[in-house]
Amino acid sequence: MKNFFKKGFTTIELLVSMTLFVTIVSIATVSFITAMKSQRQLVSLMAATDSASLSIEQMVKEIRSGGNFCPNSCVSGEIIFTTWQGEIVTYRLESGRLIRNSRSITADNVSIERLNFIISGNQPDDSYPPRITIILRAAVPQTGPIGVREVYTDLQTTVSARNPEI
Repeated sequence: MKNFFKKGFTTIELLVSMTLFVTIVSIATVSFITAMKSQRQLVSLMAATDSASLSIEQMVKEIRSGGNFCPNSCVSGEIIFTTWQGEIVTYRLESGRLIRNSRSITADNVSIERLNFIISGNQPDDSYPPRITIILRAAVPQTGPIGVREVYTDLQTTVSARNPEI
């Protein structure tokens, strides 16, 4: 009869071991969920940065070889200039999209929150080439689970026009 009582676990031992198991599984689950949220935010940030970088790169390429910046003064968030080919180009912010003339140049999953152009050296008598600073804030709205917030990225660059007399 003595061997019969030595072969099992007591209720307290089972409760302690089950409590430890549930605690470890809970911690692992919370860590996994946190890692998934962080991964989603990182992917969103990369998407916003890539789209905004490509848009800025396109603007910089045209501005560098353009001239006649804002001939009749520019509105905030808009720049008008002439390309080296003689085309008049307007970049502006419209409903969260970066618009070149009448076509959007940003990805559908990215919203442009802020776009500013700061033009310096654009006076005919200052003997400096025009310098345009582009300030852009892109956001990727989150539509996933609760607790994942909108991701922003801010970009800024300055470009000098090579041929301002176009």
